[in-house]
Amino acid sequence: NGDFLTTLAADLFTGVSIGLVATLVVEAFSFAGQAIAVQAGFSYASIIDPTGDTDTGVMPATFSLAANLLLFQSPLYGALIRALAAGLGHSPSQVAARIPEHTHILIAFSAHCLGVGLKLALPVIALLFLSDLCIGLFGRLQPQLQVLSISFALKLLGAMAAAATLIPALRWLFMQLANDAASIVHTLTR
Repeated sequence: NGDFLTTLAADLFTGVSIGLVATLVVEAFSFAGQAIAVQAGFSYASIIDPTGDTDTGVMPATFSLAANLLLFQSPLYGALIRALAAGLGHSPSQVAARIPEHTHILIAFSAHCLGVGLKLALPVIALLFLSDLCIGLFGRLQPQLQVLSISFALKLLGAMAAAATLIPALRWLFMQLANDAASIVHTLTR
């Protein structure tokens, strides 16, 4: 009975760990979209996310869908399938002995994914901050012009243009993160 529970716990930990790695890769991009959306003012417009039945912003949904599409052409997808097949032949006692090591790997990878999301969002956030600063200075220098009435539209336009320039970087960053995740999945299942 105790052996069965050990086997069950080890398999559960491995499955949850592999799922967490795949989710963290996609959520890094969703986090970047959310950070951009908050600064750009896209929080006012929201849609119903069909994957989670929640109210979400346009940018996080777009970044998340792009990451989900890129997942299927990344090495992570193949690693997930191989991990599923390899999980059927491993001894649970080997997995149970490495749980502390795997926990440290997962925590480090979580921090890495958060860093990638921030690196993706920070250029756009900096551009939006500079646009806010310029709009504020221009409004202060020319008080007779009502710059505040068009500032929201200018920020949205700037955010969309900046996000459009990130599109080539999205694929490259996702593939780098997916390669890291694939090696972690391999480490978790060996």
